Amino acid sequence: MLFTDYLIGGYVKSLLSVSLLFFLFTLAVQLFNTFHLIVTMPLGDALLFLLLLGIYTYILSIALSMFVAGGNLIYRLKEHKIFHTFYTFGISDRRILLPLQLAVVALSLVGAAAAYVANYQKVSHVSKYLKFQFGKQVLLTVPPRSFFSERELSFFFERREGNHFYHVIVKTGDEIVTARSARLTPDGLLLLKKNSLFTSVSGYNVIMKSDEYKVGLGGSFLYKPPREKFLKDAAFGVALFIFPLPVFPLFFFLLLRRVSSRFASYMWALAFTFLQFAFALTIKALV
Repeated sequence: MLFTDYLIGGYVKSLLSVSLLFFLFTLAVQLFNTFHLIVTMPLGDALLFLLLLGIYTYILSIALSMFVAGGNLIYRLKEHKIFHTFYTFGISDRRILLPLQLAVVALSLVGAAAAYVANYQKVSHVSKYLKFQFGKQVLLTVPPRSFFSERELSFFFERREGNHFYHVIVKTGDEIVTARSARLTPDGLLLLKKNSLFTSVSGYNVIMKSDEYKVGLGGSFLYKPPREKFLKDAAFGVALFIFPLPVFPLFFFLLLRRVSSRFASYMWALAFTFLQFAFALTIKALV
C-alpha cells in the first residue's frame, strides 16, 4: 500500500507542477490577445470568460503534461537509485508500472469526460460575445461629428441619443451608406433607416436607396456553437487524454532501459507529447 501510494503520489505531484507551467504559459498567450476586451467588459462577463478560459486551458495542460510528468518521475527514481531499492525487495518493473498505469487510466478517463464538457467552442462562444460587447461599447463612446474606424468599418454621425444615431455615414469595404438615422441593436447590428448605398458593380458606380439596411459589427453572433465544430473540438480533447492509455507502458520501459540523463528523458517525453498532439489532430480531422 505504501509502495503504491508513493508512486501515485509522486506522479500526481510531478503532473501538477508540470501542468502548472504549461497552464501559465498557455494562459498568458491567450490573454495577450483578449486583454483589451476583458478590461472593458462588465465584471460579470469578464469573470465568466476568465473562468471558462482557465478551466479549458488547465484541462488541456494536464493532458499535455502526462508524459513530461512521467519522464520527470521515472528519471528521478533512477537518479536516486530508488529502482534498485525496489529490486532489492523483489519488486519487478511491471509491478512498478502498475500504480503509474492506474494513475494514468484514472486521469485519462476523468480528463476525457472533462474535455468533452469544457469544450473550446464554449470559450470561443463567450469570446465572440465579448467582442460584440466591445464593439458596441467603443461605438457608444465615439463623440458626435468624429470618425470611428476599425478594420473594414468606418462610421460618422452628427448626433446620438442613447443607441440611436442621426445623419449617419458608414463605410464597409467598398460600400458607402448614408442614412437619416441608425440604431445599434443588442446583437451588434447597426440598423440604418432611409439610406442611400453607393457601391461599384462590374466597374460601374451604382446608387441604391432603401428604407432599411443592416451593418454587422464584425459578423453575426451565434448563440449556439456549431454542432460540427463542437464535436471536432470535443474529439480533440478526448483524444489527448485517451492516447496515453495504450502508449504509457511503452514510454515507461523505454525511459527505464534507454535513458540515462534528465535531458534525454525530457526529449523523449516531448517526443511522445508531440505524437499525442498529432494523434488528437488526426482524430479531430476525421470527425
